[in-house]
Amino acid sequence: MRQRPNEQEQSGGENSTNLQAGGDLVYIGPSREEVKEIALAVFQQNFLELRGIAEDVALARADKITTEFLTKMYAEAPEAAERFSDPDVQRSVFNAQREYACSGEDDLGQVLVDLLVDRVKEDDRNLRTLALNEAITAAPKLTEAQRRAIALAFLVRYTRVPAILPNAQSVIDVRLRGTMLTLPVPTEPLRDVDFQHIEYVGAGAVSISEVGLGDAIRTSQTSAFTNGFSAEQMPEDLRDSPLRHRLLMPCFRNPENFQLQVPATQDVDDLIKTLGAEHLRSSVVQVQELGVLSGAEVEADLKARAPDVAALFEEWNGTALKNVTLTSVGLALGHAYWRRFGGDAPLSVWL
Repeated sequence: MRQRPNEQEQSGGENSTNLQAGGDLVYIGPSREEVKEIALAVFQQNFLELRGIAEDVALARADKITTEFLTKMYAEAPEAAERFSDPDVQRSVFNAQREYACSGEDDLGQVLVDLLVDRVKEDDRNLRTLALNEAITAAPKLTEAQRRAIALAFLVRYTRVPAILPNAQSVIDVRLRGTMLTLPVPTEPLRDVDFQHIEYVGAGAVSISEVGLGDAIRTSQTSAFTNGFSAEQMPEDLRDSPLRHRLLMPCFRNPENFQLQVPATQDVDDLIKTLGAEHLRSSVVQVQELGVLSGAEVEADLKARAPDVAALFEEWNGTALKNVTLTSVGLALGHAYWRRFGGDAPLSVWL
């Protein structure tokens, strides 16, 4: 029987979404099972020339990473399923499946899943899309220790806690034990050739300039590492300003002194703009570094409080880690690791 214009029928796969308007059936997005079928079909048609046990192992690994990827994607961005019609997305998924099928390395699988989720969230062809595509192909070319080095460089150089931390112990608990010290310790120390290889795959660059770990921590969490300044050291206009109590606070280390009400000196400009204190800028700049500990003093303070951080300082300051800056590919890879520790800022913050 011919269907009348105002009659509607509907069907779809499990977890699919269907909408109707008048007599037209509008289909929105493939179901999870359909996406998985597409992804595994692409893998089988383009990769499997293996036989016997090798074929079974490859299929099992491809199924594992695909399932984990889709589970995370549907939890974080179910609308991204629609992008599986994009050949570039299918190619990225296939590249991840292919590399994990050959490796089976747990750490690599987790990194690839996080990179894939970030990739399918991107709707346009932009720098992030290109960087994520390259990171998916670069990650399998790195050892776990080399990937960890990139993650550590990202955590130290490109992230911080956006809160006023009161002391070194809070930095140890939140910043070090919360992220850096939870990374797996490599079985062998990093060598110069490891950093040459990181450069070769396009994830980072080793320069002649260096940033010590103590300096990096001091710069990003200044509030915990300053002895402050006295009222006598303040310029007169700052000392007498009605904004003084919104710009300054009692020093954590020395309550008789003062320190700026910011997590780090890099936040001073934002505080000045928020308070409309442009007329006090030069005076604030004069005091922002007064009493701040040196990188060596920060290192000594942290080691005295937590001996377990000594190995981290030795690794950073004793290798080319202190000389590494990350490329867009390295930032994408480092961001994937950072997300494991609860980081929820999008990659667009960095790229």
